[in-house]
Amino acid sequence: MSRIYDQTSNFQYPKSIYGSVQRSFRHQWLSLYNGLIYSRSLDAAFCRYCVFFTPDKSTYGALIKTPFRNWKKATEKFDEHFLDKRYNAGKTNGESHRKRGTGNPHHQQCAAQYKSFVSVMEGKSESIIVQIDNSVEERKRRNVKVLATIVETVLLCGRQNCAFRGHRDDDKNKIDSSINSGNFRALLQYRVNGGDIDLKEHLETAPKNATYKSKTIQNELITIIGDMISKKIVVDISQAGGYFSISADEVRDTANDEQLAVTTAVFYSYR
Repeated sequence: MSRIYDQTSNFQYPKSIYGSVQRSFRHQWLSLYNGLIYSRSLDAAFCRYCVFFTPDKSTYGALIKTPFRNWKKATEKFDEHFLDKRYNAGKTNGESHRKRGTGNPHHQQCAAQYKSFVSVMEGKSESIIVQIDNSVEERKRRNVKVLATIVETVLLCGRQNCAFRGHRDDDKNKIDSSINSGNFRALLQYRVNGGDIDLKEHLETAPKNATYKSKTIQNELITIIGDMISKKIVVDISQAGGYFSISADEVRDTANDEQLAVTTAVFYSYR
């Protein structure tokens, strides 16, 4: 595609008679109009970009669907298609009397597609599919990183025996900073202030139902982590040969609800 024509400057282009004047394709047009190509077999001109990348050629004429051979009108046609200019009707005195053409926007689009295709085929750039895949993978990486940060915050609150929520558990406290939104949200904001760019972007751009900081998500993460801890305890007991003890105690919290604390001791035998 990058070597469609190989015309030399001394090639003798066939001449056609227009009235009493003989006219032919001019070699300098190839360098003047980007994308213009000449067919020796047809003695005609085409637009390389538009021929390859026009989806429906039936709505287009010369240079795209059909060969162009009218050398008398070649400059006007090429100006309109390649340079987005056309001569004003009835005027013949040059650039000052040219109007905007109609073919150029489509030509520019096809030219961009052509150059992108060639760049991909030559290995100079990645295809659109690969770029989309890379974008998706980057989004996955950032989401995993953000979720890991949130899980670490849940673990920190649990390990330090800190209450997760405060007086309110929504974003209304942005209006009144005196309202305590809880340790969990405060710790997330602390990480943002400390320079966590991925978390900052997530909290600012994520949909309201996907910020992963609501009380529902907090409870789900606590349950998941609790299940993982329980499974780890069972594995430890199994590896210890079944020798373990359980100690339990019950106490009432400030809401007068009974809270049962269970402690497991595992005995390992090392030989």
